Amino acid sequence: EEEEEEENRGVEDSKQEEEKTRTPKEIDMKALNRLGKSLTQFRTVSSQKANMGGKSSAKGMKEAESSEGNNESNGDNADGGEETNDEKAGTGTAEVPPATGESNKAKEGRKIDMTEQPNEEQGDQDKTEGSEKKPLNIVLLYADDWRHNAIGADPATLVRTPFLDQLAKEGIRFTYNCVTTSVCWISRATLYTGQYVSRHKSDYPQNAAWYNGWQHTFPKLLKDNGYSVAHVGKWHFDTQNSTVYKTFDYWKPYYGFHFTQRNGQKIHITQMNEEDAVHFLSKARDKTKPFMLGVCFFAPHSVDHEEEQFFPQEKSMELYANETVEVPESADAWNKLPYFFDEQRNEARRRWRMRFDTPDKYQHMMKNYYRLISEIDETSSTETLLLSEFALSPSRVCACVPALSYLVLTKDLRICVDAGAAPGVIYKELEKQGILNETLIIFTTDNGFFHSEHGLAGKWYPHQESIRVPLVIRDPRMPPEKVNTLNDDFTLNIDLATTILGAAQVEPPPGGIMQGRDIADLYLDRKAEPWRTEFFYEHPVHLHTTVIPASSALVRKDYKYMLWPDYQVEQLFDLTSDPLELEDLINKTKHKDLIDEMRSRHSKLAKMAL
Repeated sequence: EEEEEEENRGVEDSKQEEEKTRTPKEIDMKALNRLGKSLTQFRTVSSQKANMGGKSSAKGMKEAESSEGNNESNGDNADGGEETNDEKAGTGTAEVPPATGESNKAKEGRKIDMTEQPNEEQGDQDKTEGSEKKPLNIVLLYADDWRHNAIGADPATLVRTPFLDQLAKEGIRFTYNCVTTSVCWISRATLYTGQYVSRHKSDYPQNAAWYNGWQHTFPKLLKDNGYSVAHVGKWHFDTQNSTVYKTFDYWKPYYGFHFTQRNGQKIHITQMNEEDAVHFLSKARDKTKPFMLGVCFFAPHSVDHEEEQFFPQEKSMELYANETVEVPESADAWNKLPYFFDEQRNEARRRWRMRFDTPDKYQHMMKNYYRLISEIDETSSTETLLLSEFALSPSRVCACVPALSYLVLTKDLRICVDAGAAPGVIYKELEKQGILNETLIIFTTDNGFFHSEHGLAGKWYPHQESIRVPLVIRDPRMPPEKVNTLNDDFTLNIDLATTILGAAQVEPPPGGIMQGRDIADLYLDRKAEPWRTEFFYEHPVHLHTTVIPASSALVRKDYKYMLWPDYQVEQLFDLTSDPLELEDLINKTKHKDLIDEMRSRHSKLAKMAL
């Protein structure tokens, strides 16, 4: 028996050695044969979350016609006046075909016994030798209007984001990451400056006051310290300022639409993001330098002036079609908001009517919104099925099935093949070039998003749905015990600039110009000051006090103090017993001491934000 076991082990070793030397074409066929045999055992990836049998209300898509490379207005909106389809070519303007995507793990599925086994070397998580000493490359994946729990790793959501889930397993997911102002353009100025809007003063897209301190922004500091710097996608400020765009070695700013034309072909903006990012990485960058690539997705932001709002790609329409998006418990809480929330004039209420005021409309809008998220993540990929069901590593899947990149799994297990999506493709390109473990990858978003909570749509206000956003960091310096963990400290968007500079071994500007901290202090073995346990939130009035009134807040884990300064209205919420923020405690006498203390602390932090 021992001899027989030894012989079997020898045969198995021989098979594994043969697998390594097999050509990609041969591997394709074997992988596809296994896939076909296993489909009958397959269980839908989201079976625990999906409410099957829900009626799809998806309607036909409209195309938002735009032409690439112009400054034509796409209509005014409360996210900052005119959304523009503006693409200004930077260094390296040659176009490349859409790249094939690589996705990582989907939501956990049942493992199927197969001859293929996971790659036990786990090269994706190995730290590069000397990575603590070497300045890292940086990839910032920065999406739009995407709140903290719209990610597959959160058990409360329907949306599927297997790539981001896998990225979190290779790094850390920060569950209490927040923005200091919840609106697109201010968050971007804050991202690059590391400052509150009270300091950088850019309270409107046409007011790019933060450009006055451009020399202290992280793109300029990286450029001055030998980095190749690239920007792809949404910028939301003046793109013609030469001081700004000359900083970038690769400059591709555009946003405000979902579909346009490129090289005579219809293309989705997320596909454009992917093409341009991969072009920079593979062809346009100076490979003798470290690089910083910012990929700023416009999706899943709506096309505000269009009735349809959200325009996913045709390939995604099967996603969520047979599922029902749960309506939030607080959706009917409009009447609990302060008296100055005007039914006709309040912008968040107006957008609620556009998107959510009937059950069918709610399902239609939310499914298309989730489809845009899934397109960014690359939910529907062949790699998703192989990873979740067959327990294969990402690199193994790429070797096995390079010909396939898109798979829609529906109730009857139909398969559709199409193109990939940006983050997975970027990850794959880094891996292909052998620099994945020399690169800090950050995924986050500019602000949260109401899904009809409080009878609202949009963002702006200090409620949890508006201020909390996802943050995933994959850092090759990360010690093994921190990998695949959650962190619930208050990290903020003012921290990102300092964190990026830290990874590049570039000192932040002196004198406390940047107001954030290096998030790496939370996972590297450093002696650092205790982390914050509260923070100040602010949002200036926009258009009019009845449209988007000013707001500010002192945010803690247990309580939140809100101030509406235009009306001198205060609110207090117990987030432990009332996480939906429905019961205002400001007039409860038993909380008088707490209110006085939080009011005083709020005023102090407001001054510190200046």
